[in-house]
Amino acid sequence: MYGRFFLFIFSRHQVFFFFFFFFFKKMSFPDPVLEAVNVVQQHFDIIEKEVIEIDKDILMLDECVRKYGDVFLPPLSHLQSLRQSKKATLTEIANRLRVY
Repeated sequence: MYGRFFLFIFSRHQVFFFFFFFFFKKMSFPDPVLEAVNVVQQHFDIIEKEVIEIDKDILMLDECVRKYGDVFLPPLSHLQSLRQSKKATLTEIANRLRVY
């Protein structure tokens, strides 16, 4: 009953405007800068997790070097340089995120 009464009083365009105004007005459309900052934050989190995994691998390779000798030194040095580059990337990202 109320639905039919509502349709008789208001036209279709007025009903559309009513729903648009009250339901979609509160929805905020994403800001491109905020989206970019969110993406950078997600990349930061991923690289941070990679550094944690690299640290675990370095500890494992240290143990392998003690047990089995110098065979594991090249992969260990590679992981250490990779860790340094990832840490430098994290520092750069953190400095850029502070701006926003």
